[in-house]
Amino acid sequence: MSENFRKPENQLAQMKLILSEQFAGKSLLM
Repeated sequence: MSENFRKPENQLAQMKLILSEQFAGKSLLM
């Protein structure tokens, strides 16, 4: 499972997920 996180595509997907979560949290605060 740890090998999946080493792939650049998965890292990008993770960053997208984190960014979308942060965006959702910001819109909730507004």
